[in-house]
Amino acid sequence: MQDGLVDRYFNRRLSGPLTRWFLKTSLTPNQITLISFAVGLVAGLFFWKGGYTSGMIGALVFQFSAVLDCCDGEVARLKGMQSRLGQWLDVGCDNIVHVVLFLAIAWAIYRVTAAPSYLVLGGLASM
Repeated sequence: MQDGLVDRYFNRRLSGPLTRWFLKTSLTPNQITLISFAVGLVAGLFFWKGGYTSGMIGALVFQFSAVLDCCDGEVARLKGMQSRLGQWLDVGCDNIVHVVLFLAIAWAIYRVTAAPSYLVLGGLASM
């Protein structure tokens, strides 16, 4: 799988120092994936809360989750710990976080507008 532009020019530059730190720990790539997953869910909580400040914090927290998401694969390759389970866990956690983010954003907009169409659009976007 190839990196997108944001991963290539931003996230990978930030993930390098974190990956070097992770290599000094006993954390496995799958544990790093779960940390990234948890951080992504926290981003969803900020989006769900709604409002400009919470949205900005949610975006920054989600970006940090994406940086961590780069680290798990880098650590797996450098430690020779790549596995099908790790690949499945990484993709599954990424997908769950994306669904949570779309639904949280839709819910926050719905609470402000009371327009059910935002819930429908959020649901469709999360599919």
